[in-house]
Amino acid sequence: MRRIPWRLAPALAVLALASGAQAGALPTFHHQGLTRAQILRTERATHRVIVVLKAQQTGRLASPASVRTRRAVQARQRRPLIAAVTASSSHVTHQFTVLNGFTATVSSAEQEHLAANPGVAAVIPDATIKPAQSPATPGSTIQAPSSFDPGNPTTPQSGVCPSDPAKPLLEPEALQTMHVAFNDPSIPQAANLATGAGVKVAFFADGLDINNPDFIRQDASHVFVDYRDFTGDGPNAPSGAAEAFGDASSIAAQGRQVYDLSNFVSPAHPLPPGCTIRVRGVAPGASLIGMKVFGEGGSFTSTIIQGLDWAVTQDHADILSESFGGYAMPDTALDATKLFNDAAVRSGISVFQGTSDAGATEGMTSPGDDDNVVNTGGNTNFRGPLAYLSVEHGL
Repeated sequence: MRRIPWRLAPALAVLALASGAQAGALPTFHHQGLTRAQILRTERATHRVIVVLKAQQTGRLASPASVRTRRAVQARQRRPLIAAVTASSSHVTHQFTVLNGFTATVSSAEQEHLAANPGVAAVIPDATIKPAQSPATPGSTIQAPSSFDPGNPTTPQSGVCPSDPAKPLLEPEALQTMHVAFNDPSIPQAANLATGAGVKVAFFADGLDINNPDFIRQDASHVFVDYRDFTGDGPNAPSGAAEAFGDASSIAAQGRQVYDLSNFVSPAHPLPPGCTIRVRGVAPGASLIGMKVFGEGGSFTSTIIQGLDWAVTQDHADILSESFGGYAMPDTALDATKLFNDAAVRSGISVFQGTSDAGATEGMTSPGDDDNVVNTGGNTNFRGPLAYLSVEHGL
């Protein structure tokens, strides 16, 4: 057999890659030639991917010991894959625990090589995802019907202000829609039976003040047990935070503060002084775990999964409340967030997704169309956007 001159070997190796040769079929050059690993190193690693293994674990992750046990099993299963990635001058950027997988920046040849590995279920591009937007339109007004029966939550509130400022309205309206809480203690309500105490809910927060008075309980303990930034912006970076405050409030606001809406609305649409409300969560006894995963330009899928993974393995969240989505084309089972959510459900976590439906203009978005998660929608009963947020988070 004739050997290839060493001066020509690098050029031929690059030519083989450019011609679309499969990574597993790349020729091996001996002695003064190039090995397959050397050929892989000739191509730059520029592709962000999520590698999901076929072997997936089950069992609750409710303690540090259970997390350590799962990680030990996964480390053995991933070791040859990670070694191959490192040898090709690609690099692993993060490893998950709920989902047996990892993120890496690889070359196109290494991506093909990983996909061909019999232990790999999928190699998924690490796509950019935009956060969901509230359906409320800035400057819009709410048209209220003319009558309201406080004992019938299906009848909308008349106007947006109470008749007596000393008796503020209880918001969000979903509290009454779902028979959770009423200002009138004589009305049967779920709040008399359960408050969510002992339950940890993790949700996406785009920036908020965890020391807001409505996030501090009567005994001075904090509603937030943890809050972490995964964007690199920092947890205190300026942001609109409307979605974050709305989500956190709809879950576990304490209802201790009285707000006069006339101090917050646009002068173009004024309200009379004394338009008072209290904001109370559907589960004020629950604890919150905040994950800032969306920056100004959105987020990578891997960042979202990293935040969710942290909430489960670090703080042992009972519920993952997700408010984001998009129209994946094509919408396939290889959606990385769906795979993570499926793994979370197998680990005993309840996952809630907003449907993102908005009348005739939008339909259900991915990953909300996953059969293994609870899909939720909202009905404001004509009074306010906080009702939409309350129902969306499944509480």
